[in-house]
Amino acid sequence: DSDARTSLQWGGYYTMLAEPGLRIVCINTNVYSQDDFFLKLKGTSVDNGGQIAWLREVFKQAAALNEKVYVIGHSPVNRWRDDFAAEYNALVLQYNDLVAAQLWGHTHHDEFYVLSDEAGKPAQVGLVAPS
Repeated sequence: DSDARTSLQWGGYYTMLAEPGLRIVCINTNVYSQDDFFLKLKGTSVDNGGQIAWLREVFKQAAALNEKVYVIGHSPVNRWRDDFAAEYNALVLQYNDLVAAQLWGHTHHDEFYVLSDEAGKPAQVGLVAPS
């Protein structure tokens, strides 16, 4: 898929249709890391590569096509800088019915985290596999 190849080469993220009704979205979590040297150097919260805006469009299109989405990435959201985590979490909650799974690695522990909605009700789970 040329769109996937282009976004992968541009920012390290892409999306592919795994089967009818199921979309895989791979995001580049390295750019959101609490330890990212360039973000610390710049002291900025700019989403370099426009990945959040891209993800918003992918979710919008998937919703229009009645697709479910698996989001995969290296570092779990609870290891990201707070500003990016908050923006991502808000987007996931906005498309809560669409996001069927969030799958992560990096921590070397078998763990999960729960994302609650504004009312404090559990809405999403992020699964972290030991790497």
